Amino acid sequence: MVARMNGMFPVYPRFMPESAQTQCYMCHEGRRSPERLPPEP
Repeated sequence: MVARMNGMFPVYPRFMPESAQTQCYMCHEGRRSPERLPPEP
């Protein structure tokens, strides 16, 4: 999963403000694994 996420880091700035910094906490929020959300309909 880390390899996949690292490949996405260059794409994130297009969807975030310039001041944002991509960090593990953005998805994990302090947990060992990020919470999986149900797919949107």
